[in-house]
Amino acid sequence: MRRISLWATPLGSPARGFSMIELLVTVLLAGIIFAAMVPVFASALKKTSQDNFRVTATNIAQDRIEKIRTLDFIDITEDNLNNPAFADNEFGTSFVTVNGKTYNVESYVVTPAPKYKTIRVTVSWSAAASDSTTVQTVVMDPAAETVGASATPSATPSPNSTTGTSYTLVVSVTDNDVDTSYGVRVVRIDNGYNQTQLPSPQFPNATNALSVSWSPLIGGPNVVYRITVKFRPPGHSTMTLTKDVTLIDSTSVFFDTDPYH
Repeated sequence: MRRISLWATPLGSPARGFSMIELLVTVLLAGIIFAAMVPVFASALKKTSQDNFRVTATNIAQDRIEKIRTLDFIDITEDNLNNPAFADNEFGTSFVTVNGKTYNVESYVVTPAPKYKTIRVTVSWSAAASDSTTVQTVVMDPAAETVGASATPSATPSPNSTTGTSYTLVVSVTDNDVDTSYGVRVVRIDNGYNQTQLPSPQFPNATNALSVSWSPLIGGPNVVYRITVKFRPPGHSTMTLTKDVTLIDSTSVFFDTDPYH
């Protein structure tokens, strides 16, 4: 017969635990493992932060694009889009989020054709070239649908373009801040223009009491003129204002060229 022996710990004998050396080895190994994992955690945290920055930057750029698309076509210029004072402080070169993070905003305007403008908005959150995002859109001149594919329109129509009468268009401004190289310009934009003639720009100043005029101009219910004035208030960048006028009678138009009064 096989004999079976059973060994048992005597009652009252203490159970064997970990020795000090075993505990030290365990702590050392855990420290080595944790130290090796720290760069992994740091890299994951940095990537998460960069992703959050990029999402915020993309949202800022998209918001700026939507605001640009609400502007008049003639007002979409780099000077305006990078001017913090333009359009009730809606534009500028920086954007600060609610958590205090500052993003740099740069807008670029490319005009491949008279009817179209390509706008690129780049938003960055550090000096590194990779820490930026860009959103792009194309804006069409609303007048292009009626102007056609020809060259620059004019205030003088072709002989059979309208049955209207000759009128006078008067333009007045607030202050003597009109750009001396651009002045005030009037361009006919409906589909009855004559491409070969273009009215000369006028320059409102103290001599003419800040008021200029064009006459004679052909008018009528379908004759539309676009008036553009560029001006530079003291201490600010050049700004552009524009108005479209249907000339059915002699007309006076006023531009407030002192937006800071």
